[in-house]
Amino acid sequence: MYIIKQKSSLALHIQLYEQLKEDIIKNYKVGDKLPSIRRLSSLYNLSKNTVESAYSQLYAEGYIESRPRSGYFVSDFYFDIFDTKKESIEKEEKKVEYEFDFFPAQLSKDSFPLKLWKRLFVKAVDDSLDFGAYHDG
Repeated sequence: MYIIKQKSSLALHIQLYEQLKEDIIKNYKVGDKLPSIRRLSSLYNLSKNTVESAYSQLYAEGYIESRPRSGYFVSDFYFDIFDTKKESIEKEEKKVEYEFDFFPAQLSKDSFPLKLWKRLFVKAVDDSLDFGAYHDG
């Protein structure tokens, strides 16, 4: 049984989401089916959109999964494996400066004809070109 306060400053779908999440963590097992959106909306006198928003948030966070024409089920989530208390230790990589760079996708600035490109660009795009007009196609 969930307690939804209509006059709370917290939105209805967030209240429902938080209580569903707590219930999933404490009482449900992997693969258990959740009540349908229609059932929850009629049981708690909420709109279907409110219940669907709560389910969507649970789905986005990986707590539940949707099975077509079957409903929503508790997914196999592993949030316990992430230890948020430990600080991540980043390795400082030494960047080695090489005299020659043989990486094929990196060109030197001198190899691109920038002045020629600018001149051709300005020649091709002049004031007579109207980007906002619809053209015959």
